Amino acid sequence: MENQNSQATATLPQPPVSPKQAEFIQALRSLRYRFMLFGGGTGGGKSWLGAQLFINLAMNQPGTAYGIFRKNSTTLKRTTLRTFQKYARKHNIKEGRDYEVNQSGGVTWRFKNGSTIDFMELDVSKDPELNKLGGLELTAAMIDEADEVAEQAFNTLRFRIGRNNFNGEKAFIYLTCNPNQTWVKRMFYDPAKKGTLGEPFYFLESLITDNPFQSSEALASASDPTAPKQYVERYFKGNWNYVQSDNAIIQLVEFEYSFLEVLPPRETESYVGFDPSREGDDIPALARWDGGVLADLVSHEVPEDLKSEHFDYGAYHGQFIIDYCTAHNIPAQNVAIDGVGNGGTVIDYLNGKGFYVRTYKSGFTDGLEQIIDPNTPTNSKGERSGTKKYPDIRSQTYWNMCRDLASRKCRVYEDIPYRDEFQKDLLAHTYTTDSKMLIVEGKDKVKKLLGRSPDFSDAAEMGYWVSKLPRRGGEIISGRSYRDILKSRR
Repeated sequence: MENQNSQATATLPQPPVSPKQAEFIQALRSLRYRFMLFGGGTGGGKSWLGAQLFINLAMNQPGTAYGIFRKNSTTLKRTTLRTFQKYARKHNIKEGRDYEVNQSGGVTWRFKNGSTIDFMELDVSKDPELNKLGGLELTAAMIDEADEVAEQAFNTLRFRIGRNNFNGEKAFIYLTCNPNQTWVKRMFYDPAKKGTLGEPFYFLESLITDNPFQSSEALASASDPTAPKQYVERYFKGNWNYVQSDNAIIQLVEFEYSFLEVLPPRETESYVGFDPSREGDDIPALARWDGGVLADLVSHEVPEDLKSEHFDYGAYHGQFIIDYCTAHNIPAQNVAIDGVGNGGTVIDYLNGKGFYVRTYKSGFTDGLEQIIDPNTPTNSKGERSGTKKYPDIRSQTYWNMCRDLASRKCRVYEDIPYRDEFQKDLLAHTYTTDSKMLIVEGKDKVKKLLGRSPDFSDAAEMGYWVSKLPRRGGEIISGRSYRDILKSRR
């Protein structure tokens, strides 16, 4: 067995690797560790090392099986999978010659020697019983961005490795992460810093400054002094204890204070916000508020096999919204959709079906709250002019929604799907004040911090916005009304 293990580990990748990657590989060769965490910041080469490890092992250990996991399948395909593809191209490992790709029910690479690499989603909100892991017999596995994955999923996967290791191949789980206040910190980082992390657990920190293969442009971008402080502290410096900025629109303790353990019966109206994807990395997201309770978050991504140059984006998402609202008895006037970019085609489709929703645009200035000085003179209508408290409807709505969450005027259902993503979205938003106005930072800055678009919090914000719109005789005052649509058709 010892000789078989030595032969198996000899297939691990050789230089060029960074010093930190080489240190990790040496620890893996020692055969002392089974659960191994690498990373703690952006740009440290953690995903690239994963591609090196598992492609080399699959090609050199015939008949073995590996699982590559990330919480969200779309994110998995556009990040982790692309890194594996890039590594294969760089090392002249070709699809069709060295391996075949099967995309039925997921993505599987099958190598000529019978080894396989399966790229799979690992989301307990979609698979509470983790049935997708039930029949797996893996040699080893990788969880990319493990801080996004539930601890339950990791614990279940621990029993799925080592089941296809007939020639003494090393059984292990390779984890990557960014600094976050999750089970990963409790299980790996905190004990490592205290000097109490023992076998079979292992943690090695690797930051962008530890990666000699990073470009000077990437280093400059990561250390940009104009970037949000929490981005620099966490992703560049690897500060696990820096949770968020002091000027965040909501603090973690305030957010957690809003959780509701049991979803109450629906006794009030429900409202829906839908944030369509504007760019390739965005996730179309729907949020449903049952009165003041955020009760549901849904990702409605386009399956890969449906995408084409003739794909009808508006019809695909529009019909989903109609079906969802019909199932939950939600009228069109209680639905808000971002009207910028692809959202316009969704709204057009809904209008064509007679489902007249409200158009949301973050730059709206109608309906903004004002600070009124009682000493100012009134106009002919007896009204006093005031100073706007916010520059646009996005700042006003985000701020009011978070204040309501902090004071528990609004609540979040504790078991809501994508709760972690929603939490990260909200905590990434900060604000500034200028000329007596409160300004919630723009979406581009939030995307830079998160590494993705805050789709779930945007959808929730739109649902909150539509729930606060004033009505007069049942007719919509703010947003696009049925009368406006009739006028536009003339």
